Amino acid sequence: QDDRPLAVYLTFPFDEKNASISERGVRPLVELRYGKEEPGRVLSYVWASTMPIGEVVESPFGGGQHKMIVKRNSASELNIWLGEKVDIVADYKNAFGVEPKGVLEILISSDTDDTQSVSSGFVRRIQFSSH
Repeated sequence: QDDRPLAVYLTFPFDEKNASISERGVRPLVELRYGKEEPGRVLSYVWASTMPIGEVVESPFGGGQHKMIVKRNSASELNIWLGEKVDIVADYKNAFGVEPKGVLEILISSDTDDTQSVSSGFVRRIQFSSH
């Protein structure tokens, strides 16, 4: 089950130099189908059900190219604004072993199809800083 009430995804450009053999092997097919601008890797910050906060796991669909970091879980408070601060470069390096080349996109989603439930989450004031 991969449901989560809230996730913030960051996509990163394909990095041939630091890509795994399997990433390099499938890249021509990815580019043929989706284009050269298709991200190479994804890092997501998720509100997950029972996983421990801080745990880094592979996405059930993205495999080694998509790592999820649990920022909140079912024990986290509800119905209040919660602040988060992350170090994207450090998190990417921890998840993939190298520093990212840059960020392509930021995406926000939720997923409740497996639990057939309803959730709502709000994100505001996303800021990027080099410090």
